[in-house]
Amino acid sequence: MRVDSDQPEGTVEDLHRPGYEMGGKVLRPAQVTVSDGSGDA
Repeated sequence: MRVDSDQPEGTVEDLHRPGYEMGGKVLRPAQVTVSDGSGDA
């Protein structure tokens, strides 16, 4: 999900569910909210 933020575009704002990796393979990707960089500066 993307949200308006004062942070640069692509910055992780919030972690909803952590991801897991084992042996170099992603078992479950993380679910995060990412800044779209269009907040009021």
